[in-house]
Amino acid sequence: MTKAILVILGGAALAGTAWTGGTFFDPQQQHHTLWLALSLFAWPVLAFGMIFLAQWRGYPGEVGLILFGAGLLVRFALAHVNHKPLVYLLGTAFAVALPLVVVFALPPRSMPFQKPLKQVKKQAPRAVKPMQASNAGR
Repeated sequence: MTKAILVILGGAALAGTAWTGGTFFDPQQQHHTLWLALSLFAWPVLAFGMIFLAQWRGYPGEVGLILFGAGLLVRFALAHVNHKPLVYLLGTAFAVALPLVVVFALPPRSMPFQKPLKQVKKQAPRAVKPMQASNAGR
């Protein structure tokens, strides 16, 4: 779970940095390649986070990847129609939130290759037997 959260937060930070930098700190788009590289690096990082999240919940990683891809299709369609910066931000938030909401809404399941751990019962310590009288004389 911590791996999924860290990777998703890292990808969201990269995407947020690219959006913030491109929108507020570079309005003339002099460093457009930097913001493009950051946003292109953010998508695979987010995709890996969704894969880890789905696997943590017991589903194949493709579930998270397909949901993330569907969210990205909606985001790119919205960004193609409307080029305002807020649309980019809300589209990215939707692309991240769709797999999170759906995967957490599904009940957790166990994969066939994941066997449940066996419970080990603690046994009481054995009492030390006193030496028998017949053995004491030897």
